[in-house]
Amino acid sequence: MVAIMSWHQMASCTAAVLLAVACARNTGDRAPAPIDSRSHWIDAAGHTNVRIPIGGTLLHYVDYGGNGLPVVFLAGMGNSAHVFDEFAPRFTDRHRVLAFTRRGFGESGQPGSGYDTKRLGDDVRDLLDSLSIPQAVLVGHSVGGDELTDVGARFPERVAGLVYLDAAYDRAGVTGRLLQQLLLGQLPPKAPRANGPDRSSVVSFREYLERIYGVPWPESEVRATRVFSNDGHYVGDVTPARINLAVARGETAMRYERLTAPILAIYAVDRTVDRDYPWIRRMVIGQGKANLQAEKAIRAQRRWERDGRSRLAAARPHARIVELRNASHYLFISNADTVEFELRKFLRGLPSA
Repeated sequence: MVAIMSWHQMASCTAAVLLAVACARNTGDRAPAPIDSRSHWIDAAGHTNVRIPIGGTLLHYVDYGGNGLPVVFLAGMGNSAHVFDEFAPRFTDRHRVLAFTRRGFGESGQPGSGYDTKRLGDDVRDLLDSLSIPQAVLVGHSVGGDELTDVGARFPERVAGLVYLDAAYDRAGVTGRLLQQLLLGQLPPKAPRANGPDRSSVVSFREYLERIYGVPWPESEVRATRVFSNDGHYVGDVTPARINLAVARGETAMRYERLTAPILAIYAVDRTVDRDYPWIRRMVIGQGKANLQAEKAIRAQRRWERDGRSRLAAARPHARIVELRNASHYLFISNADTVEFELRKFLRGLPSA
């Protein structure tokens, strides 16, 4: 498996690292290429890409345009702002729309520290300050929900609304939970590594990622989070594994009870093996074993997710909670029209809209 992972699919690597620390070895920071030399092929759609100095590094955001109450998208683990390139522009008819790449990922810088939830939340606040945005609706996917909760709890005056896209879960103590899953044999199976043909071009590598994740990422996202040679071959990932681990280890308990802004939480529930591990059905050897392991992992994941959803509902009983059965974790891609409908309805109902 490649080093940049979604939250669900980084579990195996994280647990292994906790036991054998090899994966967390500091291999040194790789400075991102200057944005003026990369953006022409990362973002062929012509969106405005900017890197600004925040918190001792350069942080990247995409400005999709539009006017009205700002809506700011925050990506999940392993992704950049570009993962929203085909979804976020749907809202520019009524809102100014931006997406933010957290430190360590995509076109943002890779400082040696600052990956705890509080610092990442400060980055979001500082971005709003730099853009002279007094208040915005924050929309976070996956781990991006941690930053939503942090900003909403510490800077409530900056938040007009919070939208969690399969994101409102408390991931504090994840290392202990993953170790327990390891001991119980409940970790996800390892996905197949990209082979020679998979690595031969951007198009081929994007197809490989679709087989792994079950949804097609925007090509801009593939280019922003992976490194390709001049002749188009996949070379490696922009983000080293140690940064994914630093984010996971830096997560703090979610204080939903401190949130005062309106909340919309859209969850992907009751996901199947085919949905979360679509690559298993392509296996020629070992399919049965991988399928059994995936079923164990999904059962453990479902229990944890049910507890997480219950916690949000108990702490914020007036939050709107929408459950999409067997949607992808990337539900804004797999179920884009439904997510757009729910988000538009939520935005129309905000006092500041």
